[in-house]
Amino acid sequence: VASGSFEAVETIVSAEVNGKILELNVEEGDVLKQSQRVGYIDSTQLYLNKMQLVQNRKAILSGMPDVKTQLDVLYKELNNALSDKQRIENLVKGNVASQKQLDDANTRIAVLQSKIAAQKSTLTSNTSTITEQSNTVEIQLAQVEDQLRRCIINNPVNGTVLAKYANTYEVTAAGKPLY
Repeated sequence: VASGSFEAVETIVSAEVNGKILELNVEEGDVLKQSQRVGYIDSTQLYLNKMQLVQNRKAILSGMPDVKTQLDVLYKELNNALSDKQRIENLVKGNVASQKQLDDANTRIAVLQSKIAAQKSTLTSNTSTITEQSNTVEIQLAQVEDQLRRCIINNPVNGTVLAKYANTYEVTAAGKPLY
């Protein structure tokens, strides 16, 4: 005959989010395994918030400029201006065109190069702004995803349910004991 005492570690499982308990499948005396899903808390509003953020992200990214398309036109104009300059240089050599025509061609090229540089700067700035806005929404989405995961009630350790403190359809709050 042996006698003695043993101590058990008591773990109180609490809600991690506020809301209505839609499912709580535990009863006193139940033997639960670690990570066993035992219920969930209403996540409708969080899910709708997530869908809104997904749409916001799509709307933000739809404003992303197509840099190549917007610059292609200017590059085509620049190539045309460079061809015109070459022709005018040949005509000036043959004394058929004036120096002013060549100066005008050079000015046109310089203006187009400035327009390209300005457009690149604007597009880079716009792209950066849109990317930062999208990153902000990504962080908000990650927060909502974390909250959605917390709506699922998973048993944290192997053990036996000693007491049940909440029932299905009751409203709970983060930190309120469930069992």
